Amino acid sequence: MTPFTPKGEPRSKVLRFVQQRILEGRAPTVREVQQAMGFASVQSARAHLEGLVEEGRLEKEPGARGYRL
Repeated sequence: MTPFTPKGEPRSKVLRFVQQRILEGRAPTVREVQQAMGFASVQSARAHLEGLVEEGRLEKEPGARGYRL
């Protein structure tokens, strides 16, 4: 059994990871987010990224590295 993790906690970690990568000069791909966060599927990473876009914490532009602050 895995411990309960509030939805906001992994999403905040995803946001910090994306921010760090953008500040280093290159936004991450969804697969890079998946691997860095240890998600089992790309869809999990995509769901968190889309949630951050819906919350207005990220912007999405076309392209694999289209996430912006």
